[in-house]
Amino acid sequence: MIKKILPLIPIVLVLNACSTSTDNPPEKVDIRQGEEVNQICFTRELDNWDTIEDDNKALIVKDRNDVEYKLDLVGTCDLRNATFAIGTVAKGPRNCLGKGDKVITDIDTAIPANCTVMAIYLWHPEKLEVLTENATTEAEK
Repeated sequence: MIKKILPLIPIVLVLNACSTSTDNPPEKVDIRQGEEVNQICFTRELDNWDTIEDDNKALIVKDRNDVEYKLDLVGTCDLRNATFAIGTVAKGPRNCLGKGDKVITDIDTAIPANCTVMAIYLWHPEKLEVLTENATTEAEK
């Protein structure tokens, strides 16, 4: 009985490998997103921040040297409603944020919402400006 089953094992493995393919299309990365960093440090609090159009789980912040970073977030925070203040809860050094730290929005409400920092990237807004300028130049030709 075993001798009859053994020749079928490679065929079953090949068929199984074909049926469990995980070909997901690669996620497009914004051209402004640079390399990933471990943490950012800022002066006292995040008082200079912005959101990215069409991305409610990303926050652009500036460090104490006015270098911009993108925070990839996951959680219940709604950045569109965080109009006045954003708070942070960090596990590491004071006035620094890293992976796993919290960003709190809606701190003026009874129930603040929070998100966890999943990744931090350098942010290059000038790359979009250059791309837009090049597209405009090409269109004018």
